Amino acid sequence: MFIEFLIYFSVLFFALDFLAGSYMLPGMIATQRDSMNQDVIMLFNLLLGWTIIIWLVLLVWAMFGGVWAPADDDWNGNEVDNRSANAHK
Repeated sequence: MFIEFLIYFSVLFFALDFLAGSYMLPGMIATQRDSMNQDVIMLFNLLLGWTIIIWLVLLVWAMFGGVWAPADDDWNGNEVDNRSANAHK
């Protein structure tokens, strides 16, 4: 009886863990890609992600949305020419 309960509980736990991870997938992708809108995607995902249409829109937005480009200046505000670093490759 106890073994059956443990098996049932572990299957239930892993199923809920999988569902939670799938639910937060757009936010995780946006964070991994360093998306410019990762905060908005996470907020909309938490509030409206339960609707399948919004979740799919957020997933596409996270996958194909804009990402931060490398800065063209150093920490002091001086312009840096990134092309010269790649010129001798």
